[in-house]
Amino acid sequence: SGSTVEKIMDSSRTQKIKFAEIIQNVKVVVEYRCSPSHKGQTVEFIKTNPLFGNPVTMAVGDGANDVCMI
Repeated sequence: SGSTVEKIMDSSRTQKIKFAEIIQNVKVVVEYRCSPSHKGQTVEFIKTNPLFGNPVTMAVGDGANDVCMI
């Protein structure tokens, strides 16, 4: 949920590394009940983190307010 994403993205570097280590072992990350900015933060985190190499990411939204996540 959005509050969980916010806590992770605002956490210490150590916590972000732990989060990255966990999600690098999955094929898909699905976020729900999140604001577009939270989804965008997650996409940016995955795209810029060296643990993920050169990942393909996709963000899906249902309206114009989702532009900031793309």
